[in-house]
Amino acid sequence: MNFTIKEFFGKEGLTLTSANHIANMAKEYYTKIETEIKSMCPFSETAQVIGTSENIVISTGVSPEEFALVQEKLEKIAECKGLIAYLREAIKERDELKHIIDSWKDNDARSKIVEPVRERTITTDEIMAKWSIGDLIRYYRLEAKCATFGKYIHVDGSLSNLRRVYHETINNPSRVQGQGRDTVVFRDTPTITEEEIENTFFKLQEEYRNTQAELNGIKHAIDMEIEQDSLKKENEYLAAQKEYSAKFKEILTQENIVRTETLNELQKLKIVIPIKFKNIYDEITKLAKS
Repeated sequence: MNFTIKEFFGKEGLTLTSANHIANMAKEYYTKIETEIKSMCPFSETAQVIGTSENIVISTGVSPEEFALVQEKLEKIAECKGLIAYLREAIKERDELKHIIDSWKDNDARSKIVEPVRERTITTDEIMAKWSIGDLIRYYRLEAKCATFGKYIHVDGSLSNLRRVYHETINNPSRVQGQGRDTVVFRDTPTITEEEIENTFFKLQEEYRNTQAELNGIKHAIDMEIEQDSLKKENEYLAAQKEYSAKFKEILTQENIVRTETLNELQKLKIVIPIKFKNIYDEITKLAKS
C-alpha cells in the first residue's frame, strides 16, 4: 500500500486526542485575550454627587503599560489561531489517511483474476449449422412431409373431411329438392369404395406417424445435445466460480492483513509541533496543567 505521509507526523508528538485538546485550549486562550482587548477603554469613569467633593470611581481606563501590550496580545491570538489551524489540518490529514487505508484495495492482485461468466448454451440453429447437406435435406424433407400429411389427415383436414362425408352420404345417398312437379331427387353414387378410402387414409396416417417418429427422434437428439452442452457449461462455470471465490477470498484476507498492519503503523504516528509553534504550544500546555 502506497500513500504519502506529510510532515505533520513523526514518532514523537501529540496523539489525536491530545491534539484536539490543545486546539480547544488554544481557542479558549485566545478568546479570553480577545475579550480583554474588546473591553479596553481609554477613559476612567468617575461620578460626583452634587453638593459633595468626593469623586466615585466607576471604571478604570486602560493603563499605558497595558495598552502597550496590544500588539503582543494580537500576535498571541494569531499564534493561537495558527496553531489551531495547523492541528486541525493535521487531524484532517490523519482522518484522510485512515479513510485511504480503510478503503484500500489491492487492484493489482484483483486484476489478475477474472470473475467467470456463464457461457450461452448452444442453440438448435447452431447445431444444425454443423450438419452435412445430406442431414439437412433429410431433416427438411421429414419436416415438410409431417406438415403436409398432417394438414390433410388431421381433424378438419381435406382427407379427414372426405372420409366423414363419404360415411354420411352412404347412409343418406338421396336428397329431395323442390315440391310437386318441381320436385327433384338427387342421388349420390360413390366412385370409389369405402375400403379404398379407409386403406388410403390409414396408410397415410401410418406414414405420417412413422415420419413424425423419425423427425421427433432427430429433435430429441438436438434437445439432448443442448441439454448436455448446458450441463457441461454449467459445471464448468460452477468450478470456475468456486476457484474464483477462493482466490478472491484470499485477496480479501491479505487486504485485511495489510490494512490492519498499516492502521497500526498510523496509530503510532504522532502530530509533530513545529518549532515556530513551540512557544505558544508550551504556553498553552502550561495553562492546561495549571
